[in-house]
Amino acid sequence: GYATGDMVVPAADAGTAAFWPEAAGAVLAYDPDADPAGGQIVYAAFDLSRLDQPARRRLLQNAVEYLLQRAPATAVLTGRVRTDGLPPGTPVDLVLEPGGRRTTAAADGSLVLTGLVAGAYRALLEAPDRATVVRLVDIPPAGAADLGDIELLPVQRAEAVDTAGATIPDDDPIGLTRILAVGAMGAVSDVRLRLDVEHPWEADLVLDVTGPDGTTVRLRHGGDGAGAASGAYTRENVPVLAGFIGREAGGTWLLRTTDTEGFDEGTLVSWSLEIEYAVVDDVPPPPTLRVLGNHPNPFNPATTIVFVVPAPGPVEIDIHDLRGRRVKRLHHRAEAAGVRTVLFEGRDEQGRLLASGAYLVRVKAGGELDTAKILLLR
Repeated sequence: GYATGDMVVPAADAGTAAFWPEAAGAVLAYDPDADPAGGQIVYAAFDLSRLDQPARRRLLQNAVEYLLQRAPATAVLTGRVRTDGLPPGTPVDLVLEPGGRRTTAAADGSLVLTGLVAGAYRALLEAPDRATVVRLVDIPPAGAADLGDIELLPVQRAEAVDTAGATIPDDDPIGLTRILAVGAMGAVSDVRLRLDVEHPWEADLVLDVTGPDGTTVRLRHGGDGAGAASGAYTRENVPVLAGFIGREAGGTWLLRTTDTEGFDEGTLVSWSLEIEYAVVDDVPPPPTLRVLGNHPNPFNPATTIVFVVPAPGPVEIDIHDLRGRRVKRLHHRAEAAGVRTVLFEGRDEQGRLLASGAYLVRVKAGGELDTAKILLLR
């Protein structure tokens, strides 16, 4: 009795409390606020009448107890911003996630945030023309935590654009993966993307972006009500982009575009990245062979493996099972230096479908070896 309009699209950081395939739904718990006194949302997106009476009662009782739970909010967070080098009167804001609690540093740089609930937080410190600083902090119950002295470095900007254009495969779980190389050394302070897509039904498109360290953020889930895929993606309209703050800025960024429905092929005309990061004076390390990962992962039936070749020369890529046995020689030819990709279709040397499970990708080039684990789910 459910139609597309009845579907609930969960937030990226929602937790799945329970799942019943036969009931065509799940219980999703979403709590963006660390304070148990409010902010909790529970979706029971399935037909409750299909559960027996005791299970129905337990489900509702657990949800009510979760929503009514209370905890003391008496903890304190302190810190101090180094104001030398900052123009007089520059505002420095401290934002605590989850929850969004914030305060502004005093004129002497001191920071105090009271009335906090114990838990693990990310503290973001922001000021005009300075790179955002991220500190992870555990606040004890009814206690205090200190961020220490914090230096805000000048911000630097890097941009990269891909205008080559590419077809988005129709109704294909592998999708289209495009690569941008960003020449920057330092920690991300902010990320903005812009996409130009031509598609008869852009609501079908799911977009994921992956940073150089493997952190992946889903820009949009797709589905009815998703709206246009073209346009700007910033922290203002896609808050989960904050997940890149503090991560490595320089290296290879990936955009994966997946069409979830059939009969309407489209094109990714272009996409661009604008990254703000802290100035770093260190000398960049020499390039090394590296497997950046695979998309999608888990996968079925195929996946694209992305790797970096530090210098021109022969490259060998083998797929092994977890016992170390080679099941597929995937790639053996010369490659130019840079980011490269290869498609693995989930088959062995004889062309037979491999069983579900974890496999190892081993990439060898120039006397170097790197390995990554991939997961095949039939």
